[in-house]
Amino acid sequence: DRGTGRIELEHVLAQKTGYIVCPITDRKYYKFLLTQRRRLKQRLMSVDGLTIAITPLETYNQLKRRLDGTVPTTGLLTIAFLLECKIRELHITGFNFFAGKYVPGYRDTIQTLSDVQNWIANSIHDPQKERLVFKQMYESAVDNNKRVVLDSDLTDIIDEIQRTA
Repeated sequence: DRGTGRIELEHVLAQKTGYIVCPITDRKYYKFLLTQRRRLKQRLMSVDGLTIAITPLETYNQLKRRLDGTVPTTGLLTIAFLLECKIRELHITGFNFFAGKYVPGYRDTIQTLSDVQNWIANSIHDPQKERLVFKQMYESAVDNNKRVVLDSDLTDIIDEIQRTA
C-alpha cells in the first residue's frame, strides 16, 4: 500500500533503460529479478541486457545511523549508493524531501501538499533529517571533486538549509 509497487521488467526494457539501482537490501523484495543465487553475492547482475545493481547492506546501515535510526527513503539510499561509485558526474532531479506534491500518475490519491505531509507523517521516514544528511553528502561529493548537478528544487533546498543553519 505504501510502496511503489512491483517493477515490471518488460516495461523497463521497453523504455530502453540500461541500468537500475535497486536500493532494497532484503532479498525477498528483489528475488524476482535474480536468475541465479550466486549473483546475489555480486550485487550486480544482468537480465536481458539490463544491468541491475543492488545497494550494499552496509550503505543502508551507515545511512540509517546518520539518520539517527530513521529508515532512509529509497531516493536517499540510491543517491548515497551512486555517490559511493566511481562517477564523473551525477545529475539529480525530482527529489524534494516530500516538500511538494507528486507528479500526475504517481499516487493520484495524494493531490495537495497537505496530502503529502499527512502521508509522510504516517511513514517511517524523516524528511528534515534527510535534508541535512543529503546536504552533507552533496558537499562531501563536491569536496571530493565529484560533479553533482542538482535540479532547481534541490538547489533551493540546499540554499534554504544554508540560510537557516
